[in-house]
Amino acid sequence: MPSILVSDLVHAPYGAHPAGCVGFYAPDKIHMREYVIASRDDAAFAEYVKTHVHGVANHEEYVERFVPREWKDNLKVSGS
Repeated sequence: MPSILVSDLVHAPYGAHPAGCVGFYAPDKIHMREYVIASRDDAAFAEYVKTHVHGVANHEEYVERFVPREWKDNLKVSGS
């Protein structure tokens, strides 16, 4: 993204989850499968959004609930 288009920068570990972030972490294949299955049906997708988007208070709660524990443990060990 060209810097001219950037007005703010936010530190949000796993902010691209469940997609990956090249050089930092791969896609969460298990969660992506859940997303793809939910996206095939309007009601299922509405429930997915209710749970994963509207059902969390903030980014920290999302990470706590949905990012795999071993990924978070890896982040703590690496110091990132």
